[in-house]
Amino acid sequence: TVQAMIDSLPTPDSYLAMDADSQNASQDLLMAAYEAFTALTTEQQAKIDTTAMYALQEAVMNGGETLEEVTAPSTTNIDGVDYYQIATADDLLWFAEFVKSGNSGANAVLTNNIDLNGATWTPIAQTPSYHTSAVTDTGYTGTFDGAGHVVSKFKVVCENGDGSSTASGNVKSYGLFGTVSGTVQNVGIDTFTFDGDRDGMADCRAGGVVGQLLSG
Repeated sequence: TVQAMIDSLPTPDSYLAMDADSQNASQDLLMAAYEAFTALTTEQQAKIDTTAMYALQEAVMNGGETLEEVTAPSTTNIDGVDYYQIATADDLLWFAEFVKSGNSGANAVLTNNIDLNGATWTPIAQTPSYHTSAVTDTGYTGTFDGAGHVVSKFKVVCENGDGSSTASGNVKSYGLFGTVSGTVQNVGIDTFTFDGDRDGMADCRAGGVVGQLLSG
């Protein structure tokens, strides 16, 4: 079960004590648990204790510095519109979770370069299937302004798993953002790795900034 996958993840302290190979293996387990969790319905997600998953993800993304809890970043008003100010990797993780929890139209602006320290990244607003137009899940609908800043050192992994066709719904969108029908602008990407070498992989839509850009 998804809960069992999450419960089996190592604690942040255990992860930090591991060698590089074991840490990589733990990141793969974290990615699998995260994707299994995001595939659940909202009602199913509400029944899952995600404490261990997010604790490990914070350890991975913050280079060994874990936080007791993730707090919302501050906001700024630009031309009458509120934007979350993203200054750290933890802010970006919070924003990704905020968008995933039903706030696809949230706006954000980077106020600093973001170093994800080689973390395996679950794309913001990743859609669970292959879309050719904005008729089902339109993904991210807000405005994300990089303000000339760079997000660096992260990887995304394309894992469809069972070799089924694109029509099965196993195909997903991969990048800093998964699927976008809003605006993502003025952001650079550095040291981005896309890992699509998976047995039975059907197909992926991938890009450094956005995996799939829809016109709505």
